[in-house]
Amino acid sequence: MSNNYKILYPIIDGQVTGGNIVCLYLIEEALNRGWEVIVNSPTDGPFCDIIRAKGVRIYHLDTSRSFYWNIAVKMAELIKSQKISLIHSHTPFAGSIITCIAGKMAGIPVINHAHVRDSLSNNSFVRTYQRLMNWWTSRTCCNVIISVSEEVKKEAIAEFCDRSKFHVVYNGTPLNILENIQVDSVRKELNIPDKVSVVVHVGRLCETKGQHVLIHAASHLRKQGSEIIYLIIGEDLAQNGTYRQYLKDMTKKFKVDDCVWFLGQRSDVPQILAVADLLVLPSSAEGFPLVILEAMAAGKPVVATDVGGVSEIVRHQETGLLIPAEDISSLAEAIFEMVQNPESAREMGRKGLKVVKENFSVEKMRQEIFDIYDRILS
Repeated sequence: MSNNYKILYPIIDGQVTGGNIVCLYLIEEALNRGWEVIVNSPTDGPFCDIIRAKGVRIYHLDTSRSFYWNIAVKMAELIKSQKISLIHSHTPFAGSIITCIAGKMAGIPVINHAHVRDSLSNNSFVRTYQRLMNWWTSRTCCNVIISVSEEVKKEAIAEFCDRSKFHVVYNGTPLNILENIQVDSVRKELNIPDKVSVVVHVGRLCETKGQHVLIHAASHLRKQGSEIIYLIIGEDLAQNGTYRQYLKDMTKKFKVDDCVWFLGQRSDVPQILAVADLLVLPSSAEGFPLVILEAMAAGKPVVATDVGGVSEIVRHQETGLLIPAEDISSLAEAIFEMVQNPESAREMGRKGLKVVKENFSVEKMRQEIFDIYDRILS
């Protein structure tokens, strides 16, 4: 492909999220191939700092509302002035509508990347509008819809997106993430006692990610006499700390505040995964969570709820355990099974690493997506 291509990546916001990390992997590949990259983010934040450091220009058009058609006009003007060749949108519903319309106005191809099922409005009038926009833009303004899982594809089609436009491309993660990590030193740095099992949860602090379910399960296990440290990584991005405080109050109420540790946003997740016995992700909704791939790439077994595309990653009783959402007893039992049978858990971790190497490497994801770029631009 020519070195003269220029790509616009609209993203959800300026925070470090799974979808933005996937976009980062593509930005890095585009830059390596000699492409010029521009990003649009409605808000600033730490993720924007990461990509600025790579020399990428960032604009801040507000794509947070699907009826901001004036933003579509401004984005079309930006596309034309910057001579952009392709849009690859990583935004949810509102942003994808705006970028589709902008791409149509500017006459360039558009790819929408569906990372999770979009939650449409509960208002029947607004929901009808959203479904009509899904129907129209996916058929007339969008060239390809990339879905991160078969389940997300099915859910998007149910919301009237054009089924003929879909390509399922699974998320990928870097391999060999544990190289040069000294497990003993990481445990010492985190003040984790020797011979105590460690359960890790990674994700933004919100009800959907299920930290409250994990705290309940920790209480059950504490009453059974299990000695476990729970490391919760992530920040309360939506409620400015209110939800984090709610969770911390829960730990005090259930008398597990000494073993449930809130580590906040971390840049050393691989190091923390290195000391984990298992990853737990008790979400009520997911697309194709990167953190599960990262844990499996670290050779760790996974306990996760059977939602979204999770079952397309985790093989029950082989690379981890799948449980129903919002089921405290099942979560507690699954964690107990893992920590009581460490050799079985380690074998699941070994099999998980093999699965990631074969199916979910970041190189495989990049190649599949750039093949789509090539087909569209040629």
